[in-house]
Amino acid sequence: MYNENNYSRSESIFDRLPKTEDGNLARYEGLFRNLPGSENPSSSTYYEYHDRTRPTSITVVAVLLLIGLAFGLFQVLSLLNYIDLLPGWVWLVLLVDYSLLISAIIGLFQMKKYGAWTLLAQSVISTVSSLALGATTIGLINLVCSVIMLFFVFRKYADMQ
Repeated sequence: MYNENNYSRSESIFDRLPKTEDGNLARYEGLFRNLPGSENPSSSTYYEYHDRTRPTSITVVAVLLLIGLAFGLFQVLSLLNYIDLLPGWVWLVLLVDYSLLISAIIGLFQMKKYGAWTLLAQSVISTVSSLALGATTIGLINLVCSVIMLFFVFRKYADMQ
């Protein structure tokens, strides 16, 4: 006996899903009405499904920042030997710098716009503090790397929430 609900047909189950005019998958709005991130909360028609994955360039920048954070923390730990020789403002700048860096990493992983802006603020503070301490080579390397990373981050700024 042949059952109409038998899935052994040659077509895929995905071929029977509703599609928009351009062939993308459509979802029924009634299931998602008034939920956070709903495209059209007042409509009861179909809306297009948008892929909200993080771009590879943002992921690479965030992972590089995470590696830089770990490397930088080891450098800060080595500064503890010279705690009496460094002025007090250095520790405050380091605290603000690493707080902004952690916030930027979290924001970039979540594709939030504040991640891009905190990365910009952290880059400025880090470069200025390096130059103020007399580490001009490290400051210039930091500046060049920051400009490159900021280029990739702000290129995807429109995709961020």
